Amino acid sequence: MADLLPPWAKYHPEEDVWTLHIQIQPGSKFNEVTGEYAGRLKLKIAAPPVDNKANIALIQYLAGLGGVSTGKIQILQGEHARQKTLTVRG
Repeated sequence: MADLLPPWAKYHPEEDVWTLHIQIQPGSKFNEVTGEYAGRLKLKIAAPPVDNKANIALIQYLAGLGGVSTGKIQILQGEHARQKTLTVRG
């Protein structure tokens, strides 16, 4: 299965956790997946990068795409950066 995954996604079956490496572009007109950028999944996020709004919008968008609750998504690295590492449980 590991050979089939893109470079920005890793699954840890023993923990049932996905690790995602994301590049975001906050302040866009709408939320969308735009492809890959430097080995990361690139997403445009409509919220501005102010008062944690872009991070909240990112988590809500990913939760909707993945069909999981927002509580199962956590930002591990890059809370104040465009390059982020997230985990998704379940």
